[in-house]
Amino acid sequence: MAGLEQGDLADALGVSRGSVSNYETGKSEPVASVFVNWARLTEVSLDWLAGGLNKKAPDSVESGADGVVRPKGFEPLAF
Repeated sequence: MAGLEQGDLADALGVSRGSVSNYETGKSEPVASVFVNWARLTEVSLDWLAGGLNKKAPDSVESGADGVVRPKGFEPLAF
């Protein structure tokens, strides 16, 4: 599911595109069920999604110049 547009992710999560944007920018936080579904859809841990931590990287990851491992096309939420 890497490289999803906000609208595609919003549809998959059952929320509005604006909600996804607000989650990504830290303007609001998803309810627990959305948070869990987001982690499942993107195949990342809840720890990673919440704060950029992942002890076991998913198969579709890339490592940036800073050495941080991220799923391709996704950045951790900014809470």
